[in-house]
Amino acid sequence: MMDVLVVDSESGFRRLVRRWVETQGLDAVDAETATEALAIAARLIPKVIVCDVHLARGEDGWWVAREVQRLFPRTVVIMTTAQHQFDVERGRLIGVTTFLIKPFSPEQFLAALHAALIEHAARRKT
Repeated sequence: MMDVLVVDSESGFRRLVRRWVETQGLDAVDAETATEALAIAARLIPKVIVCDVHLARGEDGWWVAREVQRLFPRTVVIMTTAQHQFDVERGRLIGVTTFLIKPFSPEQFLAALHAALIEHAARRKT
């Protein structure tokens, strides 16, 4: 099991978020596409996935969240977007509880990450 998988089409964003995760003493890997993300998740079973709604190729972030919740129900998904709105209801039906609108600060991200890790620990107890 690994700590965090970052899924985003933008390599600079993935590197930035990975760096923030690593400052917390956690390990992180990243993926550019939904297919790559699901393959990594199947191999490493992350505690948390940080996933953008809009991915450049193939399936979108909602697909990733839906598949992850189906296959790995203890993994917590944090959805991100550069748009000013989320389809929060759609996310909640999938099982997503945390949504971040880009650009967000390191403090906002780390607060969401720590809450997700607490949620993951609670899911492991059930």
